[in-house]
Amino acid sequence: MAEGRTKATYVSDIIRKFDNTGASVAATFTVDTANNLFLQAPFGWAAAPAGQIRRPKRMTPRHVVGVSPAGKRVKAIVATLAADLWTGVASTWTYIDNFGATIVATVTGRVGEKATL
Repeated sequence: MAEGRTKATYVSDIIRKFDNTGASVAATFTVDTANNLFLQAPFGWAAAPAGQIRRPKRMTPRHVVGVSPAGKRVKAIVATLAADLWTGVASTWTYIDNFGATIVATVTGRVGEKATL
């Protein structure tokens, strides 16, 4: 799997903005994500366009919680509500541990996003 990080687009389900027609649409933010997670389709990541704003610090993104075969609890941010890990179509994801080993985590829960004003 690839090392490094990629600027990706996160689509909020609670923060809205108005487009140029006056319609309310989901706000999108740039987040910095690990390449090995960005490249996995079940997360729903897309490359961030230039000029997109960063995720507000007072916003906690939606994420999946899982467990590794060794019993370690892990979590990972999910890009959209339609992503396979969020909808339940996919039940596992792969991550790289601190020693460079590739580990498969099994989803045990989902935590929705929250924001503080």
